[in-house]
Order: sequence, then structure tokens, then C-alpha cells
Amino acid sequence: MPDTTDVAYAEIVRKARDAVQDLQEPLRSVAFGKVLDDLILQARVANRMAPPVQSVKMGISSGPGTGGDSAIDLFLSRSIDASAYGGLFASRGRLLDKSLAVLKLGRDEFGLESLAASEIADVLTKKFRVASIRKSNVSRDLGRAPQFVSRTKDPSGFLRYSLTLPGEARLSKTLKDFA
Repeated sequence: MPDTTDVAYAEIVRKARDAVQDLQEPLRSVAFGKVLDDLILQARVANRMAPPVQSVKMGISSGPGTGGDSAIDLFLSRSIDASAYGGLFASRGRLLDKSLAVLKLGRDEFGLESLAASEIADVLTKKFRVASIRKSNVSRDLGRAPQFVSRTKDPSGFLRYSLTLPGEARLSKTLKDFA
């Protein structure tokens, strides 16, 4: 159970309410829920994970004794509800879709805006037990799909991948095939 003592829920609810006050029902209710979820996630990331997430976003894995977490450590040390992705992760092939799923989970669960191909491959093999995933294959598949991911270089020169809106749409469509 997450520690919520550092999250000021009353203030977050006020911000969410103010953000949607000009909308009409039923859009107001839907938007309120989404805004509230986003604000709570931001508060949790800011209060407990800001230094580790900041270092991961910059492409710098924290070393021993630094007190930070790498993206792999974040995935491995916390439980994640990935039940919606179970069929996808159990299927053969579909490495692009599996990589998109890891990018979405990283963003939604930990506030990670981007991941390197090696991090995606490690998460797939170590967290979700997907067999035979290589960094080079992840790089190849994501490199062939620029419409689904954006690529940026971190200060160290490593490529990092971020999920785009068309990538999210593709992942949603793919997950419907496994439902």
C-alpha cells in the first residue's frame, strides 16, 4: 500500500475541481476523474520519486551508493497491475506492441517519460518473464515505427523512446485483440 502521508489530497481535489468547473456534465465528471488521477500521480512522483525519476529521465542510471533508482529497479521493486497486458506478454512475437506496453506502464505507473531499448528489454525479461528479448531487436522494431514512438538522445548520447498518441492508440487496439 503506497504511503500517502505526503500527498495533500484536499488541495489536489480542489485543483481538479477548478480545472473542470467550466465543463458540462457528463464531460465534467469524466474529466474530473482523469485530472484527479493525473494530479495524484504527479504528487506521488514529486514527493517520493523525484530524484530517481529525474535521473532516469536524463538517461543516467543511478549507481551503487547514490540512493537513486534506475528504471529497471523501479519496475522490479514495485508491484504493477499489468493484467490488461497478460495476453500480449504471453503471445509469441509482437515485440513492438510489448515495447509500447512497457513504455505506457513506465509513464503511467512511475512517471517515466522515456526509456532506453536496453531498459525495455530488461523489463520485458526480468519483470514480465518474456523470453529471448534483445536490446538490438527492441531498437530495430521501435526504429521502424517512428509514428508510434518519438526518439530522443539523452546527454550521454543514448537513444530513448517515448510513447506517442498513435502508439497509445495502436496499443489499445492490440489489447482489444487479447480481451
